[in-house]
Amino acid sequence: MSFDRRQARGAGGRIRWITLGALAVVVTAVVFDFQWLWGLLFLFWAAPSLVTGVTFLVEPIRRDENPWLFWIITTMWLGLSLALIGVELAELAT
Repeated sequence: MSFDRRQARGAGGRIRWITLGALAVVVTAVVFDFQWLWGLLFLFWAAPSLVTGVTFLVEPIRRDENPWLFWIITTMWLGLSLALIGVELAELAT
């Protein structure tokens, strides 16, 4: 799997609405110190990795080429998402 999709979708100057939305989420999470938003972001990174078999941490990591590294990174994304969302839920409960 390649992260370069220019041939598949065209190299036009389309606006990447999902990416802009993700950037807005990151800015909101930082400005308002919303840990649960970081948890959702990590969850959105982990979910496609499980389906595609490719995760990304500085460079693409493919499950079939580096299974141990793929699973460490994917488990880290899932663990961080659960921890950050769980901390926020625990604070709400108290």
